[in-house]
Amino acid sequence: MLNLRQVKHLARWLDTSANRLGMILDDAESCYEELILQDPAKPDKPREVVCVTGAIRDFQSKLYRRVLFPKLVPSKYSHGGVRGRHIKTNVEPHRKSAFIFKTDVSNFYPTVHHSRIYQLFVGKFECSPDVARLCASLCSYRHHLALGLITSPILADQIMLRVDARIGAVCRKAGLAYTRFVDDVTISGPYNLRRSGFEKIVTEILRDDGF
Repeated sequence: MLNLRQVKHLARWLDTSANRLGMILDDAESCYEELILQDPAKPDKPREVVCVTGAIRDFQSKLYRRVLFPKLVPSKYSHGGVRGRHIKTNVEPHRKSAFIFKTDVSNFYPTVHHSRIYQLFVGKFECSPDVARLCASLCSYRHHLALGLITSPILADQIMLRVDARIGAVCRKAGLAYTRFVDDVTISGPYNLRRSGFEKIVTEILRDDGF
């Protein structure tokens, strides 16, 4: 895992000092701009995207490239935001299935609260509380994950590992294929999955994990 125990070690990875890192994070709001993306095919579902500039963008990029990406192993079921995987690899396991079931997590990024990001760093990533607090602040916008931050996909994937393990295990026992593209869940197999109760199972697993 990351095992960052001191703020000065984090600052070194980011090419800054502990004092400067803290000062910039205290004024992080000035580095963010909110944008709205409108898909013509889905006019009733505008998407909020955050544009990041300045030192915050630089810190996020270095944290991703130097710390998170080299050390974190993505879920084997995940195909969104994972290098070498894409929408085509997400579809491939389902090509020969007669039936398919798809669902997603409503407002996925906003449901991943700052406190959950902090717990990820201090728990699974084995960082000290001080380092975890700074990383959680650096990787969140208005106290949650946000679309547009370079660190959001890789952190979301780590948060979804437990969900993937549970859904993947159920699917293996039932002879079904399972993949995930960020928050889009796809399960397929030789029989009608809506009638099999899998919709309820997936919903319960997601809810158990706070989604």
